[in-house]
Amino acid sequence: MHRTNNVVDQPLIVASDDPDLVITSARDLEFGVAPGVRALFGKRMGNNFGWELGYTGVYSLWAEEEVSGTDDLSAPGGLGQAVDGWSTADFLGPTYKSSPNLAEANLFYYSCGEKCKPNSALWWNRQEHCTCTDFLVGFVWAGLEEEAALNVVCCDGDPSTSYNVDTSSNLFGGQVGIRKRADWERWSLQGTLKAGVAGSRLSSSSGAIFSSRTPDDITREPISNSDSSLGGIFQFNLTTIYRINSQWGLRGGYNLIGLTGVALAPDQFDFTDTADSGTRIAGNGNLLMHGFNFGVEYRW
Repeated sequence: MHRTNNVVDQPLIVASDDPDLVITSARDLEFGVAPGVRALFGKRMGNNFGWELGYTGVYSLWAEEEVSGTDDLSAPGGLGQAVDGWSTADFLGPTYKSSPNLAEANLFYYSCGEKCKPNSALWWNRQEHCTCTDFLVGFVWAGLEEEAALNVVCCDGDPSTSYNVDTSSNLFGGQVGIRKRADWERWSLQGTLKAGVAGSRLSSSSGAIFSSRTPDDITREPISNSDSSLGGIFQFNLTTIYRINSQWGLRGGYNLIGLTGVALAPDQFDFTDTADSGTRIAGNGNLLMHGFNFGVEYRW
């Protein structure tokens, strides 16, 4: 899957001789495609009710930028000026790692029947097929673990120092949804839409900030923050299934996953240099992922 970058568009690298000239901002960090796993197990019972358990995880979404110069790069704001060497750096490289996970448990009511419309203009309605509609209600959890860092090499031959931030967002709540599936002789089409409202527990931590020139002189001590908020969890999937036999099928489709009310790691960067700098958590971030799925199903 691919993840869009919806972080606050604040400067990360500016020019040493012109702090208003932004060389790289937080939204310049572009994610590539990362693999993930989705597994769903459930059972339809004879009274038109059923249950299911599901898990979705996307692993190590990664973005980075690297900018080199000769004493002409600077970290932004008062912090860039306060850390010795950060306002005349040779190298700055921001990195961003994101790992979302979801788990859910649902009960559903299903209604199935056969439909055949020989006079329909749509060819698939002219073929006899089975349709099932599931109405879901359940519990959902979403976890988002993130790491962001601005790595700085002030001078040729010096070690790198950094401003690093880790965040954790845990959303717990209820969800409702609908799933509809149509089965023909060999092909099936399935669409799913789920939406949930969740309470969120947010936390962030940042490491000590210091210069490689004076490693014993701490410009900013480590800081930890936490907060509670309200968020949302949204899932959409459209999948085509080729049925190998009555039990096995090959699946391929498209997915959208959205989270709101989460703490995104780059949003916690605070480049001011005051007594309150870095002591607040920004927990109104949004995450949107989209991509394709390929897999198998077994039905009995």
